[in-house]
Amino acid sequence: MPVPPMRHGTFDKVNYVIDSWAMPCEAPWYIYVQTLKPALLEAFIMLISFGWGDVARGFARPPGLNVRRTGKRKGKFGKGIKKFPEIGNMLGDKLPGAQQVQATKYGVLGKALWRIDGMVQQGLFYWLVADIAEEFAFNWTSLLYETTWCRASSRGRFSKTHPGGGVFGGGLWQTASFPDEDYNHPLPTFFATHGVTGAKGATIAAGVPITTVNFPPGEFSAAVRIQDITHGKTVAQTGPTDPQLGGTDTIPVSGGVGPFSTFEVQVWTDADFGITGPHSVTGIENF
Repeated sequence: MPVPPMRHGTFDKVNYVIDSWAMPCEAPWYIYVQTLKPALLEAFIMLISFGWGDVARGFARPPGLNVRRTGKRKGKFGKGIKKFPEIGNMLGDKLPGAQQVQATKYGVLGKALWRIDGMVQQGLFYWLVADIAEEFAFNWTSLLYETTWCRASSRGRFSKTHPGGGVFGGGLWQTASFPDEDYNHPLPTFFATHGVTGAKGATIAAGVPITTVNFPPGEFSAAVRIQDITHGKTVAQTGPTDPQLGGTDTIPVSGGVGPFSTFEVQVWTDADFGITGPHSVTGIENF
């Protein structure tokens, strides 16, 4: 899952947004809408906000001198496109006495200063739009990735299966294979016979049906375990099961494998050999 920046500068926010959207969140569409609304409302409030300086300019600015920060659009694409309203300028323009103040005659220098102020305000408006867009993207992404859907779906995970099963000898722990892939978003990841974890470790779960076979027939046990090969330890084990005569047990096992470890799912029986049915293994990155 993308980690929110410690410093909330522009560079950190932009990188966080890029990292987040590069890892698609598997949330339903309504989660995107629900998290969009508060971020969009905050952006709108920031866009229409104004200060007393905007009101003063609207009160005193002579007409015809680039009244709006957005400037004038030119060409055929500009026709019929309305400029974004500036609430501060609109309020200042409607205050009592504004018409008389705006009727003041300015010389060349005065008009030049008003035009310079208009260009500065236009540049500040573009800067404001960029800042609002950055805050909007950061806020929406932050809200989205705090949901349960995204917190889970952004974590590394895999699912592997063996649709046919196989045969293994008794008396020793044998490595189970999982050649078919459902999905794999490292890390952790799994190859046919073993998997590896990343920096956060992972929770691994497997289920293996085992039929014990022996000559002569008798009551025998079976077991399944997750073995950390890197550190030479058993992470989790289920069984040996209660002895039974040639029966089939689906044996589940799950446990946490530490960071940067190689692991296997292993099977065992005290019969002559065992037969595994269709089995599967899944893993998901720890928080």
